[in-house]
Amino acid sequence: MQPHWMEIRTFLNPLIELTDELWQAVVSIGHPAQYSKKQIILRPGQICDQMIFIHTGTIRSYRLQEGVDTTYFLYFLNEFPFATEFASFRTNQPTEFYLECIDDCQVTVFYRSDIYALYEQYHAMEKLGRLMAEQAYLMLDRRMSHFQFHDLQTRYLAMLREEPNLLQRVPQHLIATYLGVTPESLSRVKQAVARQKK
Repeated sequence: MQPHWMEIRTFLNPLIELTDELWQAVVSIGHPAQYSKKQIILRPGQICDQMIFIHTGTIRSYRLQEGVDTTYFLYFLNEFPFATEFASFRTNQPTEFYLECIDDCQVTVFYRSDIYALYEQYHAMEKLGRLMAEQAYLMLDRRMSHFQFHDLQTRYLAMLREEPNLLQRVPQHLIATYLGVTPESLSRVKQAVARQKK
């Protein structure tokens, strides 16, 4: 068993009843892999058929619209470690998003066909799928609410409060795309927040 398996078990334990039999079934469908910094795992037009558990590193989901790069999600251990493009994964339709490694990543890959086979075999896995889909919806809803109802400074402060590790893990120019602004605008907001704290 690879050394990082216990990180997966730690993540799953609060969500479902993980019997020894079910755990062995999960282990049997996991594929250890390594990705390099800036490696593109998924491109627009492809169908996402993987859920990728991140042991080390960070993966981002982003979209290019008229040349503008917008980061939608940032995945890493101890936050939300299963990187995927949920809509494509669930519908088996081509995605409009990229999945890219921000830095070198050590991961375990789970393929949709194997996951769905476990859904058929274990009710707990169906529950896990539902809980993860709900979590993905809540993440998206939170992001949309921030963009619809809050200015940049409020969004920045919410990010510091809700996702405090991002500034240490993600370059500022990508944080700017996550907040939907230019790096210059983000710098001004950071300076304003720093002045207010003095």
